[in-house]
Amino acid sequence: MNESEAETKESDAPTEPLDYRRIEVVEPDIAAVLRSKSVAQRVAMTLDANQTARLLIAGRLKSEQPQMDPTSVKIEVARRMLNASLHSS
Repeated sequence: MNESEAETKESDAPTEPLDYRRIEVVEPDIAAVLRSKSVAQRVAMTLDANQTARLLIAGRLKSEQPQMDPTSVKIEVARRMLNASLHSS
């Protein structure tokens, strides 16, 4: 590694220490399966998982609050998913 590469790696370093309690480790078998997938397949899996999460949240909302109109359900699903992503980072 030359000096320029070392400087780049240093500048890319996180400014805050890592909280190792928040790092999730992928099981070796799962990692092997994911490595065997193409980028397009992994993107498709991510999109499918996102759609499933939206459907589950919407179903729960509709069962708890059947009076909610479809637009309100979509807004609440989006709010919950955004809130969850803000708390996971």
